[in-house]
Amino acid sequence: MLFGVLLGLSLPIKVPCLRPGGACDPAFVDGRSCNPTDLEPFGVYLAEWLSGRDLPIAYRTWFDCGV
Repeated sequence: MLFGVLLGLSLPIKVPCLRPGGACDPAFVDGRSCNPTDLEPFGVYLAEWLSGRDLPIAYRTWFDCGV
């Protein structure tokens, strides 16, 4: 059971603006408006949501420019 909980908390989730519910200023890349985005473990997402701040733990960080 503990293994299942740890596995669930490690599943990746895409978080726009680097933290849940956070407002961010878009960056401009090649003339397009892009938002900083994190791919982070679900457990980190929950901790950020509870604390209201960004934790520097992520699988990947990039600018999401859409299409």
